[in-house]
Amino acid sequence: MTELPINIEMLSGVCLYNGLDPEMLNSAAGYMETAHFKAGETIFKEGDTGDEMLILASGKVEISQILVMRDEDEDFSEKDKTLIVLDADTLPVFGEMALLESSPRTATVKALSDCLTWKILRDRFAEFCRKHPAGGVIAMKNLAALISTRLRKANKDVLKLTTALSIVLKR
Repeated sequence: MTELPINIEMLSGVCLYNGLDPEMLNSAAGYMETAHFKAGETIFKEGDTGDEMLILASGKVEISQILVMRDEDEDFSEKDKTLIVLDADTLPVFGEMALLESSPRTATVKALSDCLTWKILRDRFAEFCRKHPAGGVIAMKNLAALISTRLRKANKDVLKLTTALSIVLKR
């Protein structure tokens, strides 16, 4: 796998760092490191406690959650449900909530191909924000906007599922 250095040109395309000037982007890159994952490898698992956010620099990943479903024998079993497949073309981020809190991961992320990620640990992100307050405010605002967007989508999905369940139960 070709090593992609963490550089300001690429970081400027990452939603978390949108709006940072070249000097701040260069500083932000210094707080990150690369991590490689082989095809089929689990990057992180739903329920595990995380302390890092990852940026997909190359490759493809699948994000899934566990669903409890009834099978033909009327027994309940757990099954993984793919929520989304992310490709590195847009430099997507995942695990962003771990930058703010130490809580269980809400989904499993699995490498569908060999992947290169750039990761930032919670402590390193906090250090960047402390040492570079102007950049930290922008990054935190971008992080809040990202989480807000994802929460809004989740709320819409819950409403759709609740509506569908209401229709089915009325039958």
